[in-house]
Amino acid sequence: MQEKARNFKFTLKKTSRRRNTIIAVTGIILVMLILAAIFFWPKDRDRVIKTAGGEIEILVKERPPLPTKPEMTEVQLAPGAPTSQDFIYAQPVLKHPDMKFVKYSYQWYVNGETVRDVRNNVLDRKYLKKGDAVYCRVKAVRGSIAAEPTDSDEVNIGNSPPFLNLMPVPPFDIPGAFRYTIRAEDPDGDPLTYRLLEPLDRGIVIDRNTGVIRWYIDEAPADPQGQDEPAPRPEDEEASSSDRRKPEPAPEMESAVPAIPSSIQIAFEVSDSDGASVTGSIELNLTGGRGSEIPK
Repeated sequence: MQEKARNFKFTLKKTSRRRNTIIAVTGIILVMLILAAIFFWPKDRDRVIKTAGGEIEILVKERPPLPTKPEMTEVQLAPGAPTSQDFIYAQPVLKHPDMKFVKYSYQWYVNGETVRDVRNNVLDRKYLKKGDAVYCRVKAVRGSIAAEPTDSDEVNIGNSPPFLNLMPVPPFDIPGAFRYTIRAEDPDGDPLTYRLLEPLDRGIVIDRNTGVIRWYIDEAPADPQGQDEPAPRPEDEEASSSDRRKPEPAPEMESAVPAIPSSIQIAFEVSDSDGASVTGSIELNLTGGRGSEIPK
């Protein structure tokens, strides 16, 4: 009787393990079918997975297929506010950015006239001047299918600021007359005006129209070695009251021009007729009786 009981328990245990194995295998198959439906089956369709335990309906939505015509939404130009010193770039924007194998052809227009020498997306600055109106027409082609050409917005070529082309300062006498011409150019050919920024208390003048700096240096800088007097000793201060002199009143200043320093920086501004400007400076060494430029 006990032997039969042991056999009965063994049979029950064996049957339970088989059932668990079947359930596990069924679950694995179900998971694999779901993953296959998600990643490998065509989308936007209703799919039914039949299993031993019934059926499961899986709905996967697919994006609509891309059209074959490479349509554009716009053509962007960069920079947005170009000058005659800029290269202009055209960037077409597809309606469907994921579309591949699209080729573009470019046609540039300046003041309504075709730029025949340029067929790519970059317009060289040699074709531009201040006040020009520029736009680009782009045509997209994919295989044998072409979309309608798309025009960019029209941009106007703005003003370019002047730039400096300073020459070295030649040596000059001290005391003596200093003269130097500021050399500057404007890319747009605008007339230039010149203005002194600093110092304003040395008698330096700049010709507004020519950029010529004039300055008469009437004395050499004070000798730095003679500026510091030794402090008086106590015994030197012992003198009779009769030998002492009353301090004389300080003489009135003949002018507001301070003493000549050992070096000076002359800063200036150059502006064009549209208000764009550039600043610069020269620094001068005024010691040794012969002035020269201090390199930057």
